[in-house]
Amino acid sequence: MTFPFRKHIAEIAPYSTARDEFKGGDISVWLDANESPYNNGVNRYPDPHQKALKQVLSQLKGVATDRIFVGNGSDEVLGMAFAAFFDQGATVAFPDITYSFYPVYADLFGIRYD
Repeated sequence: MTFPFRKHIAEIAPYSTARDEFKGGDISVWLDANESPYNNGVNRYPDPHQKALKQVLSQLKGVATDRIFVGNGSDEVLGMAFAAFFDQGATVAFPDITYSFYPVYADLFGIRYD
């Protein structure tokens, strides 16, 4: 199944970090990303592409890693879905509103809902 991304969303270049662009040897600290060189357990950013997590989910669910989207909780995932798929003024239908952020994101993105 293919979902119709909004045209301008589909044309946005993917986010790229220094980790994506660096082609040299192994680097353990990315100072340009404000990582600390001191190993204290919280001095590194996680992988922005969630490669290890997507690999585990891929194996568990039998879905290719490039078909998996993860986010920081349902609020972020829902917000990105509204931004990616609905133009301002679109109308969406919700089942009984069991999650309070459905109408919040609809209002935020200028989407009508029933």
